Order: sequence, then structure tokens, then C-alpha cells
Amino acid sequence: MAVYGIGATFEKKDVFDSFIKDKVAFLSWTDKDAPELHKLFRHIKIGDILYIKSYNPTSGLTIKAIGIVKDNTINEANNNSISVGWIWEGKKDAEKEEDQFIVLEPNMDKYNVRNIAIYEEFNEVVLAKVLDKIFALRQD
Repeated sequence: MAVYGIGATFEKKDVFDSFIKDKVAFLSWTDKDAPELHKLFRHIKIGDILYIKSYNPTSGLTIKAIGIVKDNTINEANNNSISVGWIWEGKKDAEKEEDQFIVLEPNMDKYNVRNIAIYEEFNEVVLAKVLDKIFALRQD
């Protein structure tokens, strides 16, 4: 099992709601424009964990949703997407702390890929936060 961070803002268009509603994840770049990103995307396996993220060097990493890959077959008819069961979605205006986005401090690591479309996560703090949220869902 691997954990990946994926962005959901493409050319200033937020597709977060599409990811959640359609139970998918996809890249905005075409395979021709970003073959390296698509190669990484094709390595995602069933059971891997994805989190929808945003990143700003001054505010840090924000985790907006967490899901588990249900089918890694690339669906060409739907933006070259894969099927994801989104199991947790943060709420912008929620009053309960557990319903808020997960925010991690800027400069917590030197992993300089946080602002790209997709990456595999290796930071132990981030991995622990994601897994803690998943395990907390089991207790609810």
C-alpha cells in the first residue's frame, strides 16, 4: 500500500467537487504534456490511499479529502480517471475539529514536490495524520 497526494485545481479551476461526486481522481495534464506524471499515476494500485491536497509555501500542506483506490483501470471516457472511494472529506465551515481540513505547517520537510499534481507521500508526519484519520473513522 502506498499513499499519494493529488491536486484538484487545474488552471485555477477547482475540480474537488467532481472528484468527490464522481468518485474519481485524475490528472489535468494529458499524457503527451506530462508523461512522467501519467507514468506515476499508472503505478497507483487498488487499495492505495489518495488524499486531495493543496499546498502553499506560506500556509503549508492542506489535506482536503482521503480516499482508497477501488479500481485503477484508467477510464478514458472520464478524464482518464481512476475509481476512488472517498472516505473522508474535510469541511471548510465545520464547527467540529474532526471535520476540518488537515493542515500541516509550512517547511515541515524538504520534500519539494508538494506543489505538483501528484506525488507519492513519504513524510512520516503526513502518513500518520492520514492513517489517524482513517482509523478514527472506524471508531465512529
